Amino acid sequence: NTDRHGGNLLLLGSIWPKTLGPIDHGCCLPPWWALGEARFEAWMDWPQLSDRPSDAARTLAAEARRQLVRSCELLRELRLDVASIATLQICTCLVAVGVADLGLPLAKLAQLMVRKDYSKFSWLEERVLASATQEGAKVTVGRNKYNDKLFVLEDCGTADESVFVDKLVARLENVFREQLVGACAVEADDDDDEGAVLHRTRATWVTLPHPAMSTALSSVASSAEDDKSPIQRSHAA
Repeated sequence: NTDRHGGNLLLLGSIWPKTLGPIDHGCCLPPWWALGEARFEAWMDWPQLSDRPSDAARTLAAEARRQLVRSCELLRELRLDVASIATLQICTCLVAVGVADLGLPLAKLAQLMVRKDYSKFSWLEERVLASATQEGAKVTVGRNKYNDKLFVLEDCGTADESVFVDKLVARLENVFREQLVGACAVEADDDDDEGAVLHRTRATWVTLPHPAMSTALSSVASSAEDDKSPIQRSHAA
C-alpha cells in the first residue's frame, strides 16, 4: 500500500496491549510507472525501524520473496493489470534484497521510495526509469501543471508485457544489490531530510490510448483542493 499516512493506521482494542490496524487500501499496487505518491509516514519514523532488522523481519522478507510467484499468480487470476503486479514484484524484490539479504533498516528503504520534492523523482523511481529504458521501454519524463515529474510510458518495447516486466525486475534486483547499501548510507547522513514527507491526498490518472498498452499521467491538485475531492483512479487497460 503506497498510502500509509497517519490517518490510515488505527489503534485497535479496548484494553492494553492494543494492536494496530491498517485501513484504506485504495492505493494498493499502482502501476510501476506511477510510484511518485508513495508515502509511509504512518510508520517510517518509528525508532525501531531505523535499526537493523530483526532475524524475524529478515525471515519474513525472505518468505515474501519465496511466495512471490504464487502471489502474482493469484493477482493475475483476479485480473489485476500486469503493470500493477510489476509493482508488487519490484517492491518485494527491494525489501527482500534490502532486509533479508543486506540487513538494511526498513526506514532507510522507505526513504528511498518517497519523494522529498514532487518536482524530483525518488531514488527508486530514478532506478526504475533507467532500468525500464535499458530494457527497451519508450519512457519519457513529463510534468503536470504543478511541475511534478511524471513517467510518460509510450511502449514497453515488446508485445508481451510480462516478458518486459520479468527483465525489468531482474535488472532492478542487480541494481539493488549493487547500490542499496550506499544509498542507505547517504540517506542516513542526511539528517535534514530524514522523515521529510510530502502530503498529497488527491490524484487522477488519465488513460491514453496506445496500440500496445494504455498509459496514464498523474495530475495533482493543490492543497486547497485536497479537502474537496476524493481520490480518483482510472487504471491502465
